[in-house]
Amino acid sequence: MAWNAQSLQAVFFTASASVENASSVFTRLTDSKPSNSQYNQLPSGLEQSNASGKLGEFGLTMQSQPGRLDVFLLPQEAVVPSATFPSEPPAILDVPAASQALADIVTKIDTVPANRLAVVFNLIRSADGPVGAAKQIINLTGIPIAFDDAVDLFFRVNRQSALRVDDESVLINRIMAWSVQNFQAINLTVGQSQPLPAAPVANLYAAALQIDLNTAQQPRNPFSDAQAKTIFSGLFEEGARLFETGALSVLAGD
Repeated sequence: MAWNAQSLQAVFFTASASVENASSVFTRLTDSKPSNSQYNQLPSGLEQSNASGKLGEFGLTMQSQPGRLDVFLLPQEAVVPSATFPSEPPAILDVPAASQALADIVTKIDTVPANRLAVVFNLIRSADGPVGAAKQIINLTGIPIAFDDAVDLFFRVNRQSALRVDDESVLINRIMAWSVQNFQAINLTVGQSQPLPAAPVANLYAAALQIDLNTAQQPRNPFSDAQAKTIFSGLFEEGARLFETGALSVLAGD
């Protein structure tokens, strides 16, 4: 069963408190203005901003705040008018295509002097209930559990590796975290003048996998643009290898 994605995320961490406005980054990289943008000046005088719009078949959101710039790829429609409840949570179905689209965007960013970089895949696979989701995780991780009716389960592991960048070795955290997730679908009736009764809720369950790949926190000078591109390329490549099956054995087999 293939993994779908709730979101894909790339992060630039910088020692500089001032980071370029998210709307400006969005416009420059996509050649279009965001459909939504917000700006907030913090008490420190620094700014916090976000911008969102479309990138092909995906939703694209950028968030800028002191010390970091986040870039998210999301399902384009999170709210869909319908008389019936959805059978699955909103998700990106073509994860490889989304991963490539995000990689293409972040490798164009050359205005953030980052000393840490990260790529995060938030993935889900539908299950017929919490027990079914837990069983998927047990099969993926090989965790020995003496019973077969667990309804909640969380397992997280980090195995570091080294990525060669120019003439130095950059330490990479490779974190995989599996969990049972419950999504609730709520039916809202629009345009009623009278108070509504409690909205019906449908519970949707999934086995979730977060793959968090990031450069280990170490005192260092910012990466050059060329180094950042090399690192992001390595992080996306490793992410694609890990989410192909989402099994713990993939992390153990290198």
